[in-house]
Amino acid sequence: HVRLLVEPGARFQIDSLQVAGARQIREPEVLHVVRSHSDTVWHRGILRADRLREDAAAIQAFYVSRGFPHVSVAVPEVIAAPLESRATVVFRVQEGPRVSVRAARFEGTSSLPPDRLQALAALREGVPYTPGEAEAAAVRLRRAHDDAGFPDARVKVRPDRVGGDADAEEVDLVFEIAEGRRQTIAEVSIAGNRLTDEQVVRKALTVEPNDPLSRADLIASQNRLYRLGLFRSVELRPVTAPATGQEPPQPAAPAT
Repeated sequence: HVRLLVEPGARFQIDSLQVAGARQIREPEVLHVVRSHSDTVWHRGILRADRLREDAAAIQAFYVSRGFPHVSVAVPEVIAAPLESRATVVFRVQEGPRVSVRAARFEGTSSLPPDRLQALAALREGVPYTPGEAEAAAVRLRRAHDDAGFPDARVKVRPDRVGGDADAEEVDLVFEIAEGRRQTIAEVSIAGNRLTDEQVVRKALTVEPNDPLSRADLIASQNRLYRLGLFRSVELRPVTAPATGQEPPQPAAPAT
């Protein structure tokens, strides 16, 4: 038998919370995102190591959302007063420069007009740069190309520094777009529907001949067919047109 003796030690309460290194964002704004709080008459501010780690991560995410992609937040420092069982918690922050967007640029695309691309990117001059917003813009651009008949389109985004100093930087967001070949649906073939009338299947589809080929539309059609509750499996796939090579691929919709 193994017997473990655990001595929990003293239980500390938080006397105060501080942020060291916050220069461009006021300390009260930073502390507003943490869950730990000072001990008061109304709230017991118990010191918990797991919550302090969560608080440090919340401060990091807050700074990134405000345009500080290079921010770092150290492990919180606990300055204890053992005789009083109270402690001061210090979050040490290295902000790095605040990064803002000067403009969005597009490379490798000629199918969508520039004003349409800018509207899809939806990045105004001077907005904070955040990787999440940049990737969301890339997703919108990818979807727009898919809707236009470029199902193999790929979009990458990178920040291109154009100026600044230790406190502030400006970047252009460069979207590298590889469109691929534009594809149109020649016809829709249906196979495997031994018991279900073909018109029932066609009515559920969101794709028709002469439509641009869109992966999103194929997925939507597949989901609609599943929701009918008539099939064990449904697969929609584009099939390359044979012979001359001048005709676009056609999606087949087998259902069983």
